[in-house]
Amino acid sequence: EFETNTPTRTCPECRSLTVPIGDLHEDPVLGRAFRRIPMGTTVKYAPRVRSGLAWLDGALGGGIVPGTVALLAGAPGIGKTTLLVQLAGTFAERLKTDVLFASSEEAEPLFQERAGRLSITTPHLYFLEAWDLEEILREAQGVDLLVVDSLQTVLMPELDATAGGVKQVCECAARLVEWAREKGCPV
Repeated sequence: EFETNTPTRTCPECRSLTVPIGDLHEDPVLGRAFRRIPMGTTVKYAPRVRSGLAWLDGALGGGIVPGTVALLAGAPGIGKTTLLVQLAGTFAERLKTDVLFASSEEAEPLFQERAGRLSITTPHLYFLEAWDLEEILREAQGVDLLVVDSLQTVLMPELDATAGGVKQVCECAARLVEWAREKGCPV
């Protein structure tokens, strides 16, 4: 039993009755510590970097937040890759900063063709054709934005699971979040 002047409440995960609001708590499923912050607490907003694409900046609450991961989802063939190439090129050109576009779906000639159609000519945009997530993250050292196309086709070879399977997608997503936070680089 512990004493605290901080209000407490029941934890919905472990049903502990003495979880101080705002204190660190261990997630019993993930085994990771997290902090609960009550509503009404003064929040300091994360700085955002404008991408140069008004529609995207609006959807992201004012721009891209360094150290975070955003997932673009949609039906096959609706233009997700084209939007990501446009984002990568605009971001690199506008900010004169290095961007890595890693694709496990598209070969370099197709990427170059798509970038050409979008009039993207910046020397700050790099392309990597790879499916191994750790290889992608090694190559991404020092970039200011990493684009991965697509989460369903990259994999971590050490896992006993196929690309696109639930285990691979979840583990790859978790690894990307961990890397983004560690490096302060948006993905």
